[in-house]
Amino acid sequence: MRLIRVDLTVRLPGRTVLTAHDEHLVAAGDEVPWSAIADVIICTDTSNRAITRVRALLARHPGCLVVAARDPGGRCVIGTRDGRIIEFTAGDPATLGSVTHAWLLTGLPLGDRYGEPFDVVVTPAGSGTPAVPGRDRPAVP
Repeated sequence: MRLIRVDLTVRLPGRTVLTAHDEHLVAAGDEVPWSAIADVIICTDTSNRAITRVRALLARHPGCLVVAARDPGGRCVIGTRDGRIIEFTAGDPATLGSVTHAWLLTGLPLGDRYGEPFDVVVTPAGSGTPAVPGRDRPAVP
């Protein structure tokens, strides 16, 4: 279980800048009792296809907004509460899950797969040290 902070800055067309700060709980799917209250769940089970595991965890944890899992090929599969599935060619499931959570809270669409340029810093909440600093976009197919 980790409390994570995501600072997200998105540059929209017309020089508009949207800044979001999101703190949320991240837990492994088998991390009881934390998975029952987590905002983002990371699937550690590898018994089925990633998309199957993601959908099962979303169904099992109705309070969770995002579930992330890695498939055997190294891709990261993200599922959201509203049924959307996003596949990334690479990346850490916990980081991509957290960035997706923050992105959803901005209200920007996921349909373009993060189509706007953005900067993101992911840190443990309450610390000033970045867990994953970045000025790039997740790898998408």
